[in-house]
Amino acid sequence: MGLVGVAMTLAACDDPAIRLSYRPVVGTRTSYELRVAASSVTDLEGEPRQSRNDSFVLRSDQDVKEASGGEDAQVAVRLSGPGQTPRNFVVRLDRAGQLATVETVEGVPSSTLGNLGISELLPSAAGALPQYALRPGDRWRISQSLRIGEEPAGRLVGWGRLASLGVADGTKQAVVDTEVALPVDRTTTGETGGTIRLVGAVHTVMHVTQRVKDGVVLAATARSVGRYKVTLSPPTIDGGPPLDGTLTVIVSSTTKAR
Repeated sequence: MGLVGVAMTLAACDDPAIRLSYRPVVGTRTSYELRVAASSVTDLEGEPRQSRNDSFVLRSDQDVKEASGGEDAQVAVRLSGPGQTPRNFVVRLDRAGQLATVETVEGVPSSTLGNLGISELLPSAAGALPQYALRPGDRWRISQSLRIGEEPAGRLVGWGRLASLGVADGTKQAVVDTEVALPVDRTTTGETGGTIRLVGAVHTVMHVTQRVKDGVVLAATARSVGRYKVTLSPPTIDGGPPLDGTLTVIVSSTTKAR
């Protein structure tokens, strides 16, 4: 997602290295087509198993509003698509182009999006890029805190790898692979007034191709698998005891620059 500015340095004439950092210019606008498939399975004690499958084709329009010298940037994002109510976000992306903070969300997320979250619809260019130059095959550890508004959203941990450098149709490209996990302990209010608590983790694997010249993401694939323990509590004590169970959510997406 977004732009990752890339400065190329040469350690030796036959040993190029690239330094990846998120350095967008204010006013930069990009558009992407996202194809998303999601499935979920809910098992609650004493209840029949519930399964759901969804697929969408969405457009993501992004406009850089603020940039602070490669540290982070504020980006306005508009998600739209056939049969979908447009959703507008303001997010902050870190120097890796990774979603770091969700500042505002306009409106109530559409129920037709099922279990999809904001981060799952905004695949990033890479995770927690290191400060040093990279060569093909180099790996790095990922460990960063995420926030939604003023609330902490957990620590993203995992690894990244510069998979390859190459040229396609005269364009220099870099391929970055990442694999990360985010622990989840979240309580929300259900439609009937009770609470829903999810405890577990979501694991995400991303494969991103980006243009070396300016860091524009050319294509990306991502697959997230979330496995949670679920506790449904009624709105009042008289509503009965809480229900325990499990929830599994799988989200796959492909992204192409328009």
